[in-house]
Amino acid sequence: MKRILGTVVLACVLAGCTSAPSGEQAESEPSGTSEDPAPAAYSMDETAQPAWRTKLDVVGQPVVVDDVAVVLTQPKGDLHLVALDLTTGRELWRKPYDPIAFPMGSTLAPVVTKDAKGRDLVVLRQPAVDVEERGFYYAPLQAVLPRSGKVVGETGRGGVYYACPDGRNVCLDGLYNYSGSPLDPGGIGPVTGGAPPSRWDPLHPRRESRRLGGPDATFRLGLTDLYATRMGPQRIVRLEKSKQLWSRTMTAAFGPRSSTGKGWSVDYVKEADVFTGAVGHTFASAVYDRYNRGRAVTYEHDEIYQVVGLDGATGERLWRIAGANPFCGLAALAEAAQAPPIACVVDGRTTEQQDHDIQRRGLSAQLMSYDPTTGEPTWSIEFDRRTAKDSVLDNLVVRAPSGAIVGTSEGLQAVDLADGSTAPAPDDLVTLCSDSVEKVGESERNGGTLFFACTPNGEPTKDAVTEWGVASLPETAGWRLVSVKGRVLGYQLD
Repeated sequence: MKRILGTVVLACVLAGCTSAPSGEQAESEPSGTSEDPAPAAYSMDETAQPAWRTKLDVVGQPVVVDDVAVVLTQPKGDLHLVALDLTTGRELWRKPYDPIAFPMGSTLAPVVTKDAKGRDLVVLRQPAVDVEERGFYYAPLQAVLPRSGKVVGETGRGGVYYACPDGRNVCLDGLYNYSGSPLDPGGIGPVTGGAPPSRWDPLHPRRESRRLGGPDATFRLGLTDLYATRMGPQRIVRLEKSKQLWSRTMTAAFGPRSSTGKGWSVDYVKEADVFTGAVGHTFASAVYDRYNRGRAVTYEHDEIYQVVGLDGATGERLWRIAGANPFCGLAALAEAAQAPPIACVVDGRTTEQQDHDIQRRGLSAQLMSYDPTTGEPTWSIEFDRRTAKDSVLDNLVVRAPSGAIVGTSEGLQAVDLADGSTAPAPDDLVTLCSDSVEKVGESERNGGTLFFACTPNGEPTKDAVTEWGVASLPETAGWRLVSVKGRVLGYQLD
């Protein structure tokens, strides 16, 4: 099953989360459990030695395209995109990288695509040039060859950019204009106009971008052909081949108090033609006022978290899983494991107050695989309280070759996300973990996650990672790459 994973914007609840109306879920069991240690095609005892190490002030994980790895760095706070030879780690080229197109709070990552002839390209925006000469802000968007860095196409078109859903050329979100001025006492007003999303062919740099259809100022939700509007009451729109297939209000699609302004996590299950995920939850203004006055605010997790399924053909909401946190890092592992969709379902309540520790009561959570057409669970695993907090709410991910290590009533278990089977994880195992996104300079944007060596309970360790831990990384042409603090490592496993 192919899943196209959407953009994930992480935020604390009062800054932006999702709502979850009440609902019931059927109970189910994982496909199999074992009392034997987790089976390992790679050794749990032998440490893995990297074939190469390249020192870089790296942010986020590398993206491999052909025989090149591209990764974001920020030496002395300035962002650059750096290309490395896949087999040696040798730096091939670096270019300044301007994140201005991406909204505050978004996660930056290298963008790769193919041109109309199937040739691999890396896409990035350069810092503004000749501003005084031109009389306006011009930050060129460039398409370059992965190995040489040679520019094969350039456009001044603004907006968020990404590989088009068909994997060819470059698509850009719709541009938009605000009323008023940020210098006015009232600040920036509502969106009043703009342009629709477009498609740019780098092979024809002088050709105008082709419009993708849909309303002006529309932007894409993740790596899908689902879009959201900015003008007027917010709507969800599906665009395909420059045509609008359907449109739904945000409330009809995701429920009341849902807004992309608080983040989103949207996936697409191609075989089922179903969009799964949610957008952020907004509280009533009185709740924000109470919190900003220093008063305590309590909320139920199953009221603010949810995952829904939308029919790709009509936009009709098919089902809702109450309490499913769409921003849970464990769920993102399902694509790498070629597994069905995964949800982290949490129950209990949380109290937040300025200058006070967060209080959680009645906290429980489970990892659940579900049928994308019905939302019905196919297997589920109950977490212990520590995993419920660390992994579901605080985004700790302890990696395993086919899934993750989680805490249960039977101890730490390695879960195979393809079928929910589990096996005990040895206490002395060293694997890889991630626990947060890296902030990028002063740009108020994120740079993805850095990994670190850890024990099965997620504690950092100075011990070397085992072959089993390295096998949790995606493989490309026999290579597994990982960004850790201050360097990129390249591994080959026999």
